[in-house]
Amino acid sequence: MSRTNEWSHLKEAHKEVHGLVQQTVDLYASSASNEEIFEVTEAIEKNIDIVFEALNIIRVEKCKNS
Repeated sequence: MSRTNEWSHLKEAHKEVHGLVQQTVDLYASSASNEEIFEVTEAIEKNIDIVFEALNIIRVEKCKNS
């Protein structure tokens, strides 16, 4: 299962979420504008959606194979 495309997709999105969270922390630390912070947090939300979609697909596939 760990070799599926969906698993790779999940890992990429998960890594992106962590990078974007760090970017958000850095923006707050540098007193960035709300606009800059909102752009990054919107990207976090999109990637979190991707993470959960991928988890659902992986779960369905695993259940089919069990």
